[in-house]
Amino acid sequence: MLAVVIPESSGAQTYDIHIYPNLGSGEFGEAVVFETFDRVRPILTDITGNGYLDVVINGGQKGGNGGGTGSTHERTSALLNNGWPNLHYEPAIGLGIYANGMLAAADLFNSGRGDIFIGGEVSFGFNSAVGSNLYRNFTALVYEPSGAPVNLAIEQDTDVTFTWAGGQEGTTPTQGVTYNLRVGTQPGGNDVISSLALESGKRLVTRPGNVGSATSVTIKDLSPNTTYYWSVQTIDNLYNGSAFADEQSFVSGPVSLDGGMELPTEVTLSQNYPNPFNPTTRIRFGLPTSGQVRISVYDVTGRRVSQIADARFDAGYHIVSFDGSRLASGVYLYRMETGSVILTHKMSLIK
Repeated sequence: MLAVVIPESSGAQTYDIHIYPNLGSGEFGEAVVFETFDRVRPILTDITGNGYLDVVINGGQKGGNGGGTGSTHERTSALLNNGWPNLHYEPAIGLGIYANGMLAAADLFNSGRGDIFIGGEVSFGFNSAVGSNLYRNFTALVYEPSGAPVNLAIEQDTDVTFTWAGGQEGTTPTQGVTYNLRVGTQPGGNDVISSLALESGKRLVTRPGNVGSATSVTIKDLSPNTTYYWSVQTIDNLYNGSAFADEQSFVSGPVSLDGGMELPTEVTLSQNYPNPFNPTTRIRFGLPTSGQVRISVYDVTGRRVSQIADARFDAGYHIVSFDGSRLASGVYLYRMETGSVILTHKMSLIK
């Protein structure tokens, strides 16, 4: 949805709101027009709790279908969204009149409802003063939070592409959520791409996620031979964040002189991350030439308890995942066999 505010005429004291539905692929449908607002400083938030973004306006319609009186101090109003194209105008009951002011919205009390902050000019007869109020929302439906994204993965060449899928749907429809990516050089870090959110998922800003509705993002120019940590969270239409998905990590490959990813000069097997782990971990290995690779897991008695990989891999660096949810806590060995080379490391599963 795209909202555009247009003066009714040159020098006009009223404004029209044109709302264009987003049809995807850069195309927008025919506008729905709401006319003759005395002032318009809109924000997008879900004040009804139905999962769809509403348009909240610091102003009202003058003598239009909203029943305005023509006063230049109409109350705060809203265009309520019941799913496109069901938009309708009505005053926002209980919100005061703040001329020439501003609006902000957030779930300030962690109640699952959108609260409103309004500031501006307040009239007292022939006098006025600047004031503000915080209006707690007691009437909206309580939001069901969105789940964290799932199926996190990367594709790595000279660039790194992060991919994920939407998690469990909450009140906000899947097509309405956005995503918030963080990338850092330390666990939980934000020094490469900041999420502006706490480790718990609590957000520090009230705006959509930093990658919008995309479920695939490519970043360039990472430092070579560096371990990076990343995760992503879902942002709903209250601008609340889900928990972050389980953090993933990868090691950026060395870069050759021609700008491509340099191939390993020998077979390598890296220490798993995280370690200790519960219940999943990732293992990186490198091949100077393509070949058959088998990676198995053994307990301390030498009994094979799992086989992670037994397939042919191209030359380069690869990452495989291991799920130890069916194993007991303890120390395990993982062994990689390719050609005549056998490499082994220890890892610890702690539940």
